Amino acid sequence: MTRKEQFENLVRITPELKDQDLKNISVIADFIGRNINFLKEIYQSLATGEPVTHQPDIGAPVSVTLNIETGFINMMRGKMSLEFTIEAFLSFIHLIDICFIDTLPLGSVVTLDPYFLPMETQKRLEETDKGFNVMIVSQKQTIDKGVPNIYADYYVTLWPYGLAEYSPPFIIPTLAIKEVLHKGYQTGGQKKYLEVVNSKIISNNMKSFMYLTARQQQDIQTGKAGESSG
Repeated sequence: MTRKEQFENLVRITPELKDQDLKNISVIADFIGRNINFLKEIYQSLATGEPVTHQPDIGAPVSVTLNIETGFINMMRGKMSLEFTIEAFLSFIHLIDICFIDTLPLGSVVTLDPYFLPMETQKRLEETDKGFNVMIVSQKQTIDKGVPNIYADYYVTLWPYGLAEYSPPFIIPTLAIKEVLHKGYQTGGQKKYLEVVNSKIISNNMKSFMYLTARQQQDIQTGKAGESSG
């Protein structure tokens, strides 16, 4: 099964997306999945409200506009047009993530973009003398901190310290990866393992930590999620 076919199958069973034109949403998803920097710009536009456009070397541009008054997001490419609620749009991005973006192997060393990190994590990294370089130690693990059906794209540790007492692992979203400095070792067995993990995510309707609000992300990082208000 191709990535595009997998995406189409998931759209059919996703309540907030099943009424979309399958051909159009699939074409645009495939385009965004091949342009992760554009996906980052789209994600940022949800916070800024600013429209974003990407012009490929060949073909029509893709534009994304958030209508603050109606709360709808519009995407256009040539004669294709899609409209989403915020909830549907986040589901759309989530499916792109699962179907089109490869998961990096364990042991990979990456540089992080602080924009996509909770403030507490930014402060922690700024206090180190190694900047924003980290090593991946876990992939797509369920977060058991009072928030149901949420998983972490990656757990990482500060590089070059690893799992030292003063360097506990923390969560990062896929979009926080700015540059891959070293790609870890990967076998066919690990690829099959990730296929099983993705199937579990899909069947349980789980969402990535990336699609939580900034406050929810902060609460999970600090262990406050699920605490009683009393």
